[in-house]
Amino acid sequence: ITDGKSMKDAVSANDIIKASPKEGMMYFYKSFMRKVNAPDVDDILEVKVVIKMLIDEEGKLTNFEIVNKSAANESFENEFLRVLKTMPNWNPATKDGKAIATDFILPITMKVAGNLNSNNTLVNQNK
Repeated sequence: ITDGKSMKDAVSANDIIKASPKEGMMYFYKSFMRKVNAPDVDDILEVKVVIKMLIDEEGKLTNFEIVNKSAANESFENEFLRVLKTMPNWNPATKDGKAIATDFILPITMKVAGNLNSNNTLVNQNK
């Protein structure tokens, strides 16, 4: 900032600071994926699920909704929701320095592959 103001002074009191995982988004995704028990598959898949959730004033993840529901992905959707319910609280969004509840869109992409056994049939390798 060239007029001598500090960066802190440049942030307006009306600015909203978005909710975020306490350890950062990359760590959140890694931790999330470690907890996922991928359903059995008979093929090689790339599953894409978009989840809308509310991060409340305390940072708790609640009110989960699958934005792009698909019968083909239902078992993955259920597993992703199960894991999200176990994840730690985030830093809540703030407005005017006070914590507020906000919606958050979480895209999840997971590649799942089976493996060929001696009979040349796919066997799930995600167990």
